[in-house]
Amino acid sequence: MRTESRLACGRLHAQTEGVTAERPESHATVLGDLRLRYVDVGKRNGKLPLLLLHGLASRIEEYDDLLAALGKEHRVIVLDLPGNGYSDKPDRAYSLS
Repeated sequence: MRTESRLACGRLHAQTEGVTAERPESHATVLGDLRLRYVDVGKRNGKLPLLLLHGLASRIEEYDDLLAALGKEHRVIVLDLPGNGYSDKPDRAYSLS
C-alpha cells in the first residue's frame, strides 16, 4: 500500500512499506490540441509493446507496481488519458456513456 508520494527533481518518488522506489520519468506529447503525459519503459526487443490504459478518474501511477516486472520482457507505454492525471483537462463533458 502506498503511503506517500512527492515530486522531486522532476521525477515522482513513491514510498511503499518503508522502501522508497524511484518512478520512471514521465514525458509529454501533443496530440491535436491536447498535451498528454506518458511513461515509456522496458526492453525494445522486437516483441509487441504493451499499452496500459487506466480507467475513469485515474492516472499513470496506478501501474507503478507493474512497470518494473512487465518492463523486464516488454516495452511498456502508459499514458494519462485526457482529463486525467497530469494530461490536459479540456473543458467538455465527461461521462460513463
